[in-house]
Amino acid sequence: MIPPTIVVRVRPLEETRTPNNGCIWLAECEVEGRRFEARSRHGAANALARELVAAGFADRPLEVHSHGVAGCLRWGSVGAAAGRTYTEGNRPLQCIRWIAPHDAVQAIRAPPKQGVERTAVRLMPPEPERRAE
Repeated sequence: MIPPTIVVRVRPLEETRTPNNGCIWLAECEVEGRRFEARSRHGAANALARELVAAGFADRPLEVHSHGVAGCLRWGSVGAAAGRTYTEGNRPLQCIRWIAPHDAVQAIRAPPKQGVERTAVRLMPPEPERRAE
């Protein structure tokens, strides 16, 4: 038997909109009497799904209803929704794999320069020995 679908409601927080950024979105749901919410500029429902996974709920379908939009987005699994997020910028909106912020630092670290095998070490010449007279 499939567990009941989790229904998530998503709405924009218009007061957070700036000339250079879209607004923050608020995703809310109630599961087994507990209320959950998450905020994000991109993928608030996915951030909420990550919270549900962290809370230890069994995997089940997820239905996302956006304020003012007919229909819904349906994920077959909370775990699948938790593993994705959205990005845009200088390209069209894309659904991409989510990487935890502490792991993302590793992903953007610059590779070593070509031809450099190791960090240069400055060697000081040995001091001349002084003899006691």
